[in-house]
Amino acid sequence: MAAFIRNALLFTIALIVVLELFFRFVIPASYAPYTESEPEHGFMYYGQQQVDGVFTSGRLAQVRVPWHINQDGWNAAIEYQPAIGREKYAIGVFGDSYIEGLYVDWDKSLFNILANELGSDAVVYPFAYSGNPLSEYQRLLEYAVPKFNLDAAVLLVDTGKLAASLSNYTNHEHCLQWRIEGDSIRATNPVPYQPRKMRIFRYSALMRYATSNANISFGLGKVNKASRKAGEQIPEAMQHHFHMVARHMLEKLAHDFPDVHFVLLFDAERRRIYAGDTESTTLLEKDFLAPVCQELGFGVVDLDPYFREDYRLHGKKFDFEFNIHWNEHGNAVVARALYDYFRPLSSSTGQME
Repeated sequence: MAAFIRNALLFTIALIVVLELFFRFVIPASYAPYTESEPEHGFMYYGQQQVDGVFTSGRLAQVRVPWHINQDGWNAAIEYQPAIGREKYAIGVFGDSYIEGLYVDWDKSLFNILANELGSDAVVYPFAYSGNPLSEYQRLLEYAVPKFNLDAAVLLVDTGKLAASLSNYTNHEHCLQWRIEGDSIRATNPVPYQPRKMRIFRYSALMRYATSNANISFGLGKVNKASRKAGEQIPEAMQHHFHMVARHMLEKLAHDFPDVHFVLLFDAERRRIYAGDTESTTLLEKDFLAPVCQELGFGVVDLDPYFREDYRLHGKKFDFEFNIHWNEHGNAVVARALYDYFRPLSSSTGQME
């Protein structure tokens, strides 16, 4: 019996070593940047422990994207220019993993494409972290607007990010959320992010592959289904709350940042478009958010018609087979939609007004 246990242990150790080497060199496991809590405002961004790496996704690591963390803690191949001494029109793009940029090379990203299309008189800076609810954009803006003197802020929204903004239905303890109590709305007190004790497993390619590429949770994190894109199936009882929090958030942004031009970017449910659904997939965003945008003078860019027309013409999907993030083609279409919006802000000489 002792010999069996010894042999089994030796076999297990040998197998782990082989798998470590396999997921390090043959199918490289994903390696994400180090998460930290921004010291003044408390939102999550990336630290400087390691500024370069390769993020892979898919069980066969089909997508392999190099990342670089700039000096301000964002995944970008460029350094952000501070407000002092910069004369370029500055556009900040705020969001979650879609904007975070880990799935597409920088040169194929919507930020690089949009900046190139707008010309040398504009800069485009992403501010994003995976899982950000819409409510967390408030803290990001409190940091980014004064530091970089943003002229415009593009906010990626969908019903999932709106739902995740309400602590009544979801719990994002490290993010700012809003809580509705009767007819009033109050802000939550986010818990500063602390690196998990399990961070040691980052050094294991096998563990990184299991948790990131194979999406096995091992109970280390909870999948919050309520924070996913809600589609049409929103209980009627929640809709009043959604209207309340949408108005509250947008009115607060308009009040706190009167010199910033806000643009809400409505994502589309692309799989319904692939299936031939002829009804707009952003009806809920238009219901909850568009009326308030019109009152406040916020811009709206609806991606549904852009994705729908492009798919009709080219038949190319905008996301990956193994996840719903925008691929290179999707990034290009989003950049085109934003360029169509910002292009009228250019003068005849090509300079941003």
